[in-house]
Amino acid sequence: MKKGGITLFGKWDEDLIWCPSQCHLRVKYKGEIYTLYLRWRHSDPWQGNVWKGKEEDFKKNEWSPDLFLKYHIQFKDSELKLAEKEIIRLAERYLSENKLKSKKLKK
Repeated sequence: MKKGGITLFGKWDEDLIWCPSQCHLRVKYKGEIYTLYLRWRHSDPWQGNVWKGKEEDFKKNEWSPDLFLKYHIQFKDSELKLAEKEIIRLAERYLSENKLKSKKLKK
């Protein structure tokens, strides 16, 4: 499904245990694969990041800052669906202004 300049692959993978709760969604933007990541801890608002690559690439590649914090937006624990919609919009905005890099693996 296409949302603006971002193509979504499938649905959100929601791991909603009490703390921390985490959600992932693979997307494509300008021919590159990225992962959108949401995380919630007990008393904090949702955090939203994007990294280049698939879910399993999270240790290898550069992450964005928390986009909700960067753009001054907060979602409480009960507002997951709103956070999921907003991180897609913010990721496109962030990626249009910044380039995330793949880290070169040491041999």
